[in-house]
Amino acid sequence: MKEKNQITTTDKLGEIKAQLKKFKSNIYTNADEGYDYLKNGFCCLEVKNPTGGDDLYIDLEKGFSLACGEWEGHYEATEDDYAKMMRDIDRFVKNELYLAVVYMSEEWICSFTVANSRVDKAPLVKQMKDFLHSADADEFIRMIKKEGAVITCTFWNRDRNREVKIAKGTLA
Repeated sequence: MKEKNQITTTDKLGEIKAQLKKFKSNIYTNADEGYDYLKNGFCCLEVKNPTGGDDLYIDLEKGFSLACGEWEGHYEATEDDYAKMMRDIDRFVKNELYLAVVYMSEEWICSFTVANSRVDKAPLVKQMKDFLHSADADEFIRMIKKEGAVITCTFWNRDRNREVKIAKGTLA
């Protein structure tokens, strides 16, 4: 029995496509090469990036997953999470939200979204530390303090992409 707030993700495909109608897109199922991870009845909507940057992939399964480059976000199959995802997608394609991916010695550490239309290093680094702390990953904070890191900041418009370097020994 579904919870009161529970939804069927694939019922929302039309609404998602309507919100993204100005972008070229493709729909894939488990019958398509590379999409065999999808179970029967589920699909992936690929949204083409018009600036040549990474495309956005929206998996409609038991929940929703967004993926773009090295970032991935997950949303439950509830009206509340669906509304949050739609706001996040809207803000991302309007360049009002960007994707932050943290690397240390070229190893992926974490990824998260930043609700800002420009990259500002101090709040970005604070949000990274807060994110790692909330994930009970304080060891990564200590390692970044010691070794340094790079945060790639990806916007839908790839011309706005930035890289933020955290030099070793400089993380407060």
